[in-house]
Amino acid sequence: MRKLLIIGCGRSGTMYTVKLLQELGFDIQHEVMGSDGMVSWFATFEDCCCLPKEHLPPVKHSDFIILHQVRHPVETIASIQTFTERSWQRVCMRVPEISLRDPLLVRCMKYWYHWNSIAEEKAVLTYRVESLDRLDTQRVSKRINQREHSELTWADLKSVHSALCESVREVADRYGYSDWSV
Repeated sequence: MRKLLIIGCGRSGTMYTVKLLQELGFDIQHEVMGSDGMVSWFATFEDCCCLPKEHLPPVKHSDFIILHQVRHPVETIASIQTFTERSWQRVCMRVPEISLRDPLLVRCMKYWYHWNSIAEEKAVLTYRVESLDRLDTQRVSKRINQREHSELTWADLKSVHSALCESVREVADRYGYSDWSV
C-alpha cells in the first residue's frame, strides 16, 4: 500500500496536520518519513531541494498518494515573512519567478502563488487545512508551530503589487477562499 505524502507551501499548517493525523492513529511525520507517510513542503520536489541531503532522502512521487494542503493565502503569506534567508535561497533555486531582490512581501506572494501551483499539479486532491477542523479531537492546538509575524490584509497585498495580488486572489477563489477575508 502506498504511503501518504502531503505537500504545499511552507506555513500552510503542515505541523498541525501531522499532529492531527497522529492523534487519529496514523504514523505520519513532519519532514521525515513515517510508516504511513509524511507531510512536508520540501517534498513538493522529488529531490527535496530545500533540505540538506542528509535530512530527507529523495522521494519518488509515484510511490505516494499525494495530497496538496492549502491555507488562507493572507494568513499564509503573513507567516511566510518569517522564512530564513537559507529557505529563500532554496526556494529561489526552484522557482525562477522569485528573486532575493524582490521586496519581502512580493517574494511571499510569488512563493504562495507559484509553489501551490506546482504542488497542485502533482496532487490527486487539493484541500484547505481549515476543513480539517471537522476531524479535530480538540487535543491538537492550531497554534502548534506559530511564529510571530505582522498581520496582513488583502489591501496590504494589493498596495504592494496589485497584479500579483489579483493572481493570488484568483487561485484563492479556486481553492474555496472566495470571501477574500481572513
